[in-house]
Amino acid sequence: MVQEEQQLRQLFQQIYEARTTKNIPEDQLIEILQKEKGLTKKQAQQLIDKASEHKILRPGLRAKIDYKTGKILKKTIVLEYMTEEDWEIEKALDEIEDEIYQLKKQLHPEEYE
Repeated sequence: MVQEEQQLRQLFQQIYEARTTKNIPEDQLIEILQKEKGLTKKQAQQLIDKASEHKILRPGLRAKIDYKTGKILKKTIVLEYMTEEDWEIEKALDEIEDEIYQLKKQLHPEEYE
């Protein structure tokens, strides 16, 4: 399991560093895995899913909006490459948010019943 995670991290690190970005649209990442690694679309999707499970990639949504009408023109799933440091920061922020919630709950218990 640990070896699999290390291999996945190394693979995606190489892909993202070669493009000097932390965000790649999912469909584009699938194409990269197909062309550069010779994977099928299904295999590429499975690798992405495993990398997400191991918190190597974090999915997000990017929307293209027509600001005149307020309509969403296009939605795209993007995958952000997360370093171990990124996840440590995320974890610390979550812990701080939890502490803030607990303090608010102590100060105003009637609002959190």
